[in-house]
Amino acid sequence: MPELLGVAFELLVAITVLVTALTIGLDTTAAEFGSVVRGRRAVITMLGVNGVVVPVAAFALVNALPVRGADETGVLLCAMCASGPLGLKASQIARGDLAWAISITTILTVLNVGLLPLWTSLLLPASVTIRPIDLLGAMVAIILLPLVAGIWYRRRSPEHARDVAPKLEALSSVTLALAVAVGLVLHHGHVWSVATSWTAVVVVTLIALAGPAGYLAVGPPPRLRRVSTLVTINRGTGIALLVASRSFADQAHVLSTVIAFGILQTIIVLAAALVWRRRSMTEATAR
Repeated sequence: MPELLGVAFELLVAITVLVTALTIGLDTTAAEFGSVVRGRRAVITMLGVNGVVVPVAAFALVNALPVRGADETGVLLCAMCASGPLGLKASQIARGDLAWAISITTILTVLNVGLLPLWTSLLLPASVTIRPIDLLGAMVAIILLPLVAGIWYRRRSPEHARDVAPKLEALSSVTLALAVAVGLVLHHGHVWSVATSWTAVVVVTLIALAGPAGYLAVGPPPRLRRVSTLVTINRGTGIALLVASRSFADQAHVLSTVIAFGILQTIIVLAAALVWRRRSMTEATAR
């Protein structure tokens, strides 16, 4: 039974990441993407914050606090993975700029393909061995190719792409929820121990540091700053689960640490989005 659940978990995670990348591609229009890229300063700053500042901050935190072994590896994996689909949903809830949210998430998804193999070789504990070339191949196959396919199909058939994207988004939400549920069944004991340990302190502190960094990464329009904050504090735990299931199949505690990170981050991201939504509704009523 545990072996069957393990296979189901890996399959669900792979489907979630692949479908999410495809959905982001289907949601991305050339015009919106071009307008975002033209704002080079904001894009470059977001790349620096998400691709460099957050991973390095996580590395500093796990070394400053008593977080070692599988917990250290799991936290660092999550910190290395920039952005995820929850950031898009949270941006929508918070009434942020969705064109900016979709475009910057697309760019950060591509960034993961290049930076994740680099960071795993530099920041993970010396006892951890991951071949960067193998990880790069997986990132290209499961993230970059579906993303490009989605962008191509959106350009070829925009109306059908708009119809299909919400259905695929719903599918990825279901498969992610199922993956987390299966993961909890397999590793519930360690997930609880992570949530009540120094690892949880590291996760919450990292999110508390990433939020202001994301907020200050772009200009003053509130709708942009909501998105940049939510996208930055939401790490790509789906991708982290994929890497953990492929590279640490014999280290169950790495998987459970990633799951615990994802649960904590989801609570914080959605809470922040709801606060911003309420504030924007109050401001709109006041006008």
